[in-house]
Amino acid sequence: MVYSKEPIQRVLFQLSKQLTQPLGQIFQAIAEGLEQSHESLQTIWTDIVNKKWSLTAMSHKEKEIMIQFGQSLGVHNLDQQQKQIHLAKLHLQRELSDAADDERKFASLFRTLGFLTGLLLMLIFI
Repeated sequence: MVYSKEPIQRVLFQLSKQLTQPLGQIFQAIAEGLEQSHESLQTIWTDIVNKKWSLTAMSHKEKEIMIQFGQSLGVHNLDQQQKQIHLAKLHLQRELSDAADDERKFASLFRTLGFLTGLLLMLIFI
């Protein structure tokens, strides 16, 4: 399969070198799976993402976005694929924004909880 004039295996190997682990490892495993198997990209993509997702700290929603993205590769023309890439990027950015909001909310909660716990311990020991 050729995507935008580059074989998909080459693109995936390049991505695996640019990304940090464990995400780079996932892309490398997909590229190796394509070279060693006669299954479709979508099947290999889904299998590898499902097997290796536990190595990441990402959520189930992000996993579903990645699987949906993999299902769209090679199905559309170049323009449609670029739109799919942009759509996946937007979904992942939204998840990142939600995670940052949760972090701020929980950081405030834990600061307050730590202060109240310290205050309770002071009252107990006095």
